[in-house]
Amino acid sequence: MKLLITLASLWLSAASVMAQPIGEEDFGHWAQQERDRIAAEREMLERRWFDGERACYQRFAVNDCLRQARRQHRAALADLRRQEVLINDEERQRQATERLRHLEQKPGAGDAPRP
Repeated sequence: MKLLITLASLWLSAASVMAQPIGEEDFGHWAQQERDRIAAEREMLERRWFDGERACYQRFAVNDCLRQARRQHRAALADLRRQEVLINDEERQRQATERLRHLEQKPGAGDAPRP
């Protein structure tokens, strides 16, 4: 539960930062930092999953314990994936905007009518 609260707060902070306009260089740096953070969190979740799975095999109700651990693990991974998708969407949007801006600035981009 504590992990989910931490992940939710991190997601909200990432969403608030993405809502603020930042420069292209700053965004690239920020996006890489976020990807590194997500990778580190994913690695931590995998370690926790391994430890939790091992602990489940020490219990009497192994299957129930494993089901609950899997459910928590999948929820945490899904949250990290949502964060990745937000970063990727923002990056794609910025790249498309930059491409359009580049095409509009090209000399003769709109001069000749198309047949």
